[in-house]
Amino acid sequence: MVSENGEELVEAVFKVQPQVVKDEKRPSVIYQQITFKDPIQLAFICFRNYYCGYITIKRQTSSSDGKKVWQTILHRHQLMKDPHFEDDAQARHTICMKQMNSKYVSGERIKDLRFYLYQPSPSWRSFGLRQLTCYTKISTKKSDKNLHSQSTLVRTKNCTTYVYYHIQPFVIYNKTSFCDLRL
Repeated sequence: MVSENGEELVEAVFKVQPQVVKDEKRPSVIYQQITFKDPIQLAFICFRNYYCGYITIKRQTSSSDGKKVWQTILHRHQLMKDPHFEDDAQARHTICMKQMNSKYVSGERIKDLRFYLYQPSPSWRSFGLRQLTCYTKISTKKSDKNLHSQSTLVRTKNCTTYVYYHIQPFVIYNKTSFCDLRL
């Protein structure tokens, strides 16, 4: 789907870093970082939950003195109604940029994101995010034809390497949320 202003939604290219466990004692917090191939203007994030109770999303920015800092843009977003029961433990979720807090200004470019995953229940031995996909808008105007042609790469099978995107228009509906993706 191409908008009147010549933009189209596509999957963004990113590399997934290994999970980092902050404390071996349960319940604990883990985080997983993704790095985009190029800074992007994030439109929304889709994933299938795997037993995470809550999620916090942070982006890397530079402070006024030039140091790299992690800034929270979504705080303790609930993924499971009750973290002790598995009713919705593997539900699909869509997080729109409208859901981000005031520290994220729509249209800002992002290079690195961290997903902090919380599971307060000791019942689940492992938890994480599956089928993580980030979407961005690209210009499809004739003057930007080179940008458009770079976005037609093939998706890899191994999610620990670069995940490439393909151009595919769509609208996402799911039980837990609805995100209006019309451009």
